[in-house]
Amino acid sequence: MADVNECFSNFAAEMRRTTYQELIKTDLEYQELECYVDRYKDKFNQIINSLDEKDKVFMENYITTKLERDSCINESLYIAGYTDCIKLLKELTIL
Repeated sequence: MADVNECFSNFAAEMRRTTYQELIKTDLEYQELECYVDRYKDKFNQIINSLDEKDKVFMENYITTKLERDSCINESLYIAGYTDCIKLLKELTIL
């Protein structure tokens, strides 16, 4: 069963990568958010660099941890979507 789970995890990871690549090319909301991040990254870095070392390390750790948390949530939701799709296909007697 571990092989099946590993294969599914690899498959899901590849599908997420493909979906992400498509998203960044076509999703207008994502592109607007990306534009905002690009526009203000120098200001953000200036503010971070103006902090004392202790606060700077805290902010960097906080932001990294928050991004990792969000990534875990997104991965779980993506896999749950597959599970829901399979349940739906079984309910419709397609599987």
